[in-house]
Amino acid sequence: MSRLLLIALAATLAACEPSASGLDPDDAVEAADTALADQDTDRALDLLAEAADAGHLGAMRRLADAYERGHIQAPRQRGTRASHLAVTASPEQAALARSRYADTLAARTEAGDPEALLAAALDLTGTLTRTDSTWAAEMTPAERDSLAGLHSRLDAMDVDRMPLWSVAVALGDTAAARRHLDEAVAAAEPNACLYGIMFSRDPPDLVTACGLAAHYDALAACPEEGLVEETAEGHLRSVRTGVPDAVALADSLRSLGVFDRHPRLGALFAEAES
Repeated sequence: MSRLLLIALAATLAACEPSASGLDPDDAVEAADTALADQDTDRALDLLAEAADAGHLGAMRRLADAYERGHIQAPRQRGTRASHLAVTASPEQAALARSRYADTLAARTEAGDPEALLAAALDLTGTLTRTDSTWAAEMTPAERDSLAGLHSRLDAMDVDRMPLWSVAVALGDTAAARRHLDEAVAAAEPNACLYGIMFSRDPPDLVTACGLAAHYDALAACPEEGLVEETAEGHLRSVRTGVPDAVALADSLRSLGVFDRHPRLGALFAEAES
């Protein structure tokens, strides 16, 4: 049995051990996010370490990133900026965390685990850059070949389509990205509705009152709450400062019945205009 398969087996056995908090790994990660939202970094790290010890790949990566960077990001609430909480770790601790993640990822990827294959693919996507009318990631030819191979394997598996959309976008494969996004929207995956609107074949018109009204109506039909209000933040700021065009646009939206259909949005604009 190869060393990587032994690592994968050890992680599987660890997942069977009872945890200190009594939570399963996924619940421990969720509890860690709650702790981060409450600014309780120590508890969050303890819960992530517990989940990582139980074999949770995502928790391993987050710990490795936090130890290397010296901070960890708290969950972002809609309408707010991301916040980062300080993390203290020794170089040895950071190196061990990164090594554990890398070894476990390699072992599970070799074993064909879909979660690991997807994590490996997302690790390769790099920084997205705009090229003409598409987005493509900065990567070497070898990395691109590896990512294309991972994408092909994942495409044949029963995995969520939104992450595959990200991979296809990184590859610059417009056709595959469109197919994955359409499949994600049909399956009502998280954020698929929003991305389906923003990256539709007919991009939303965010300049005219009629186009913006239709855009708000479409966002309101998505399952995620607060999308309309979050999208309107820039417009609201301009209204608060009295920008004439912004005020006129708000008046046009009101006359089109937008604020009647979306009362929370109407209340925000009424407050901004006062």
